[in-house]
Order: sequence, then structure tokens, then C-alpha cells
Amino acid sequence: MATQSGTNVEIWKFDGKNFALWKEMMQDMLVIRRQVEAIRHNDKPASMSTKEWRSMDEVARSIIRMHLAENFYFNMSKETTTFSLWEKLLAVYEEILLIKVDTDSTSIQHEDERDGSGHLPHQHL
Repeated sequence: MATQSGTNVEIWKFDGKNFALWKEMMQDMLVIRRQVEAIRHNDKPASMSTKEWRSMDEVARSIIRMHLAENFYFNMSKETTTFSLWEKLLAVYEEILLIKVDTDSTSIQHEDERDGSGHLPHQHL
């Protein structure tokens, strides 16, 4: 649980399940903690000093890693910036999500093709 300005935010450790919700909640946490720029930019914004940027990046990266289950933590521990960590998470787990959605929509399509008995209609060649 993290606290910022009296606001409690609870996020579970990502363990491979429900990435879409975890991602949104993590973004919200970074917004509340004023660290969200670290996932939006690879380079330091002109409005920030190098010291401020490095501090923000370290804090944001730590927040994200603290909310990863152990096996995911170690898989992501080589990322040296928050931006690269975030991009790697998106690349890996949004791809898995897209595959799952595609598989689910195929299942739905097959269910839509069933007749009232629950069987797929016969196709005559």
C-alpha cells in the first residue's frame, strides 16, 4: 500500500494475471505520486533538472518493481530506466492480452454459430 497526501492506494503484485487492470492502477499510482512522467518519456523533459529527473526515474522504477511478483521482478530487474521497464512490460503482457482477446473472440464467434442445441450447424459441401 502506498500513501500520498492522505490518499491510500492499494495495488497487488502483478503475477501474470489481469495486466490491463494492474497497468491502469499502476499508472494512477504514479500520477498520484507525481512520478508518471517517467513512464511517458525516455529522455528528461526540458522543464526538469537532471537531478530531479534521475530521482523521479529511480522512485518510479522502484514503485513498479515493488509491485511485481518475484519471478516477474527478476525478469525485469535489468531494465535501467522506468521507461524501458514500462515498455518491456507493455511489449510482453499486452501481446499476451491481445492473443487472449483474439482467442476469446474466436470462441465467441464459434458460440454464435451454434444452433439452439448448442451444436455447430452442419456444413454441406
